[in-house]
Amino acid sequence: MADLQLTDGVPPEADDGVWLACIECGESFAPFDDVIYTCESCDGLLEARYADLPTFEDFEGEGDGVWRYRAALPFDEGVSLPEGNTPLHRVPRLEEETGVRSLRVKHEGMNPPGRSRTAG
Repeated sequence: MADLQLTDGVPPEADDGVWLACIECGESFAPFDDVIYTCESCDGLLEARYADLPTFEDFEGEGDGVWRYRAALPFDEGVSLPEGNTPLHRVPRLEEETGVRSLRVKHEGMNPPGRSRTAG
């Protein structure tokens, strides 16, 4: 798997500090030209990469549900279902075990369709 560290620099394909990178071979693609999910070279999956990653503090008070992460998304508006507002839980023991400075986990079962609903 390719080394996709942020210190590798921003490739020329990046648009406003955002690009797509193959998790297998590391090839970079422009993020907004076409909707693509796999690498044209090796068929590996693509992931969004950012020149400057936002921090948890960047999301404080920035809307509701998944839209509180709007600063990390490459678009201003999107389709929304009644998702979101699942809390981020701190996990101090895992932070200590893994040596990660700030680790949070989410219980995605709280999002639809994982959340059970009572018919009214």
